[in-house]
Amino acid sequence: MGHELHADEKIRSIDSYVSDSSPLEAIDRDEIPEEYRPRTYGEKLIRPVRLGDLIMLTQTRSEANPESQNLGDSIERNGLINQLDVARMPVDALEEYVDFVNRIWGADYDVSQLPVAQDGYYYLVIAGHSRTLGIMENEANRAKRALDAGYETDPDEAVIHCKIVEAPTPSRIIALQLEENIHHQVPRERQAMCIVETYLYGLEIGAWSNQAEFVTEADGRFSKDLLRNALHFSRLPESAREQVMLGALRYSTAVELAKTYPELVQYCLFEYFDERDLNDLSEEESAGLFSYCEEWLGREIAEIQDKRIGVAAAKKRMESYRENWVETMGADRESQPTLFMRDPNEDFKLEKARQRREYRSIVRRLADKPLQQVARAIAIHDQLAFDDEESRSAIETSSASYTQALGGMAIGRGLVAES
Repeated sequence: MGHELHADEKIRSIDSYVSDSSPLEAIDRDEIPEEYRPRTYGEKLIRPVRLGDLIMLTQTRSEANPESQNLGDSIERNGLINQLDVARMPVDALEEYVDFVNRIWGADYDVSQLPVAQDGYYYLVIAGHSRTLGIMENEANRAKRALDAGYETDPDEAVIHCKIVEAPTPSRIIALQLEENIHHQVPRERQAMCIVETYLYGLEIGAWSNQAEFVTEADGRFSKDLLRNALHFSRLPESAREQVMLGALRYSTAVELAKTYPELVQYCLFEYFDERDLNDLSEEESAGLFSYCEEWLGREIAEIQDKRIGVAAAKKRMESYRENWVETMGADRESQPTLFMRDPNEDFKLEKARQRREYRSIVRRLADKPLQQVARAIAIHDQLAFDDEESRSAIETSSASYTQALGGMAIGRGLVAES
């Protein structure tokens, strides 16, 4: 057996190798090109930031989700182990990034409505959204307990020590978010949103011209299929994406719904709009079409949640819809016998009414389930299926009973995506 070096012998061996094998004279470090210099790792600027000054965009909304609730409990017990990554931005840099976010996601963020710190800068969370939400929930609960004890406090005054990135460009922010989501175990929907932002921003600035070039540039960090699914997901209406962000719908199921969504639009144009092109519709017709399609997605999601339909079954369900629509659109309508003159406008009105009745019935079933099966998702369904005061009252009554049972936290706990 050979002699195994101890740690101190290994160090001396390395030192000996470096000194013996290097024929170069010692030179000034500044004369060495930067690409060859030994690097410094892990250096970060840490700055205290008020909780109320932190800004979050696109990744998740200001509502708690299962991940943030678990992290909040951990942070309350053990403190914040991994600091948030936060961009310190002047107003012009934030406006450029917000403009991109609004265009990509159809959002309506207004910089003038976002919090600005006393130093005049904006503090944008790049990585650590769920940790931030967990801290927000912790501080809100602490303020409530303080109020019950007779003290008035402001949760926004909580201070978080953050890792600061100074004045990054939009491309730098997006790159940092992508790296964070690729190298850490985060939900696939959040990774998907980062991939989409990176891809679309790169298209805008000419970094790549198509999906293949982007995947090649990514150098194996993700596949073309992952990008394709992410793009499908990004094209869903916000109400459908939010079901996934809240943990009430599986990402894989949402992707199958997203693949079906454009086919649904084409079928509706064929069936209810005289086979016209989307660009030929009036503004009112277009709004009616997309409202119906978003409600269709909502009804499907509600049924998937109500019947606890898994990913494989949901995929078959969507494939069946698409096959039926293609068959209908490929049929020779002139050769089909009919007893009455067909009025597509009247047919569309009847179909919308039928779908609305069915959707409301499913949402009521969801609301009547045991407490552990109630989800924050109901609030999203509520907005789609119950958009008038009279018909909304039944669901609100049911929701209120759950809210009272958990002291205001009922909507949002319970129904989670099936594995």
